[in-house]
Amino acid sequence: MAGRTILKDVADEAGVSVMTASRALRGIGRVNAETRRRVLEVAISLGYQRHVGQVFPGFGNATPSDHNLRVVMPAFKPSSFGVDGSLGSRIVSGLRDVLAQNGGILKIIEADDLEDFLKKFPRVQTHGIVLRQVLPNSWLRKLQELAPVVYAISHDVQPGVDCVYFNEFKSATMIYDLLLSRGHKHFAWVTPNRSNPLSNIDYDKYDLSSGFDRQAFNFTYARYASWRALDLGIEEDPVKHEYIVHPLHMHESERKTDSKRTGEEAAKAILKLKKLPTAVISGADDLAIPMLEYLEKEGINIPEDMSVVTYLHSDVKVRMKKRMSGVRLPFGQVGRIIPEIIQRRITHPEASYFSVALETELLDRGTVANAPGHI
Repeated sequence: MAGRTILKDVADEAGVSVMTASRALRGIGRVNAETRRRVLEVAISLGYQRHVGQVFPGFGNATPSDHNLRVVMPAFKPSSFGVDGSLGSRIVSGLRDVLAQNGGILKIIEADDLEDFLKKFPRVQTHGIVLRQVLPNSWLRKLQELAPVVYAISHDVQPGVDCVYFNEFKSATMIYDLLLSRGHKHFAWVTPNRSNPLSNIDYDKYDLSSGFDRQAFNFTYARYASWRALDLGIEEDPVKHEYIVHPLHMHESERKTDSKRTGEEAAKAILKLKKLPTAVISGADDLAIPMLEYLEKEGINIPEDMSVVTYLHSDVKVRMKKRMSGVRLPFGQVGRIIPEIIQRRITHPEASYFSVALETELLDRGTVANAPGHI
């Protein structure tokens, strides 16, 4: 073929329209996997050099246009994200803000199942799909035919998809090392007893072997397992660990009341221990606050008698005097990095899939002190 290869040459050779060839090469739109592979193979064989532009002006010199990033986020029922105060809502808010600042759009689609979602999927060009729920492999691969997919979750579980997540084990280790450095040798870990089904698709309906069981193990048990893994008996002095299990919130509408009740229940369980621990670690600040307040009401001075550490979802204060100590999860970074991942997948659809583990930040804000008797 004489002269420079153009997109129409690729389309003709692959037996598709120019629009389909364009979508296949950019990794977006309704193009099935086989067609996309065929177009890519033809483009390579013909030596086609695609102009790599920016679909997201915030990361390049392009001007706002019809190519501004449009992102879809499925919410398969039942779903806990999108509710004020939930983990998912902070990620959603951060992503929406970043997109809005650069002319982009985030559209959340609530759906009963994959078939329902496909019916509601926008007919306009969509550049990326962000998942907050672990899905069966068959669902995931179908979504990848529509647009690049990125997981934004607390763990990394499925191959063949880009993912941004928090390093749960490292977060637990940071808390553990802080308390050890302050002389603490008797801990109480306050932990949920199982994964939150609201973060998953309906596990009574769908294939347990391809999605839910891995999420159930990783979502909260990753944290719990990391705590247990830290108890290796390698310290110079023995370290005692108590495990306080509390029930999970099953209904977001009752979240505030339920958090207060379970926080107080955790505090009562701690007070019933034969010997009071010098440090308590909670899995979430909405439980840590009522737990801490109940302990103080019962005469425990925080942090002089007992230190309290948590996983910070926000910059919470206790009675406007203390800020809660703990590890802060980087929700804002998730919103900033997702567009970069989508941009990379659009411009290089054949690139290897990768996962990004975001750093958590340790904040010592007044609810942690040296263990009693430790200088």
